[in-house]
Amino acid sequence: MSAEASADYSKTHEMGVSELEYDPVAGVNVCVWTEISILGQDPWTARPHLGGVLSVDDEYDIPAKKSNGSLSIKTGLGYVMKGQKFKDSDTKFTFHYLELPIFALYHYQLSETGGLYGGLGPYFAYGLGGKMKSQDFSESVFGKDHGGYKRFDAGLGFKAGYEFKSGLYADITYQLGLANLVYAEADVKSHMRCSSLSIGYVFGSLAHKERKK
Repeated sequence: MSAEASADYSKTHEMGVSELEYDPVAGVNVCVWTEISILGQDPWTARPHLGGVLSVDDEYDIPAKKSNGSLSIKTGLGYVMKGQKFKDSDTKFTFHYLELPIFALYHYQLSETGGLYGGLGPYFAYGLGGKMKSQDFSESVFGKDHGGYKRFDAGLGFKAGYEFKSGLYADITYQLGLANLVYAEADVKSHMRCSSLSIGYVFGSLAHKERKK
């Protein structure tokens, strides 16, 4: 790295502001849907459902004096496909969400080639569309008059991964859905639980590359 670039990086951190890091991310997720009856009946658990994740993330460094570690805030906006299929039923549910996660991450450098990171934070999601399908019918999953599910979802996410000096990274995320996805009139409470494996790459981030040294 040139002396001029190093000076720019130092100035950026002295001001407490990080350069934007644009991370295109692609991955797969496996979701398990749980519905708990408020009438005392046994809970219903859906079969694991395979979906997809596409997003563009930004990461902001938090100035901290640590020899091998650093802190950051990572957020982004992405498309996420989730779904469910209950046991002993041919009905399938597919949900398409616009999702905004916010993670506080700690990065620890293991070697010259890269390091580990992990953290947690909230996520917020809005249902763009979806279908409830069986052999006999197909209709929207959202709304009181259709599938009975709310469009808004929120919960807590946990993330851990490995990042390379080149900017390539891979991580695993677990989402614990906390919002009740069905309306108050229903006799159940419904929550989503999802695990995802994602691969991303950081473009145009001097601060990100320098952090890994």
